[in-house]
Amino acid sequence: MSSSQERPVADLSARDRLWWLPADGFGNGLDCDAWAPILEVDSRMTSPVLNALREAGVPAYACPTTPPAHRAANCEVPPTDRLWVGSHRYARAEDTLRRVIPTLRWICTDPEGTPAAHASTEPSTGRAP
Repeated sequence: MSSSQERPVADLSARDRLWWLPADGFGNGLDCDAWAPILEVDSRMTSPVLNALREAGVPAYACPTTPPAHRAANCEVPPTDRLWVGSHRYARAEDTLRRVIPTLRWICTDPEGTPAAHASTEPSTGRAP
């Protein structure tokens, strides 16, 4: 029988501030000491949303919610990305997302012209606008 051992983490200040966020994501170039999840968006909206948050001065980071192999196998469901923002700018992020998300719905329109359901919710509340 084996048991786990506790090992203290050396010096956390020597690590990059994003060390605890998922490695397969990307940010908008602004940094923060603390991050909070805020929203899942259609992957096609991620870059414009990150750009809008950067313009508003909000640090943001996004990564896929599902592994690439699963996304390839389940191609009927559009992939989504989880979005984190700098916790000290959370309120500004909510305001920015409420303003920007409706203008980006055209990105997530299917061939019949129907907006994707998961792109039509308000940030952090999950309610329809």
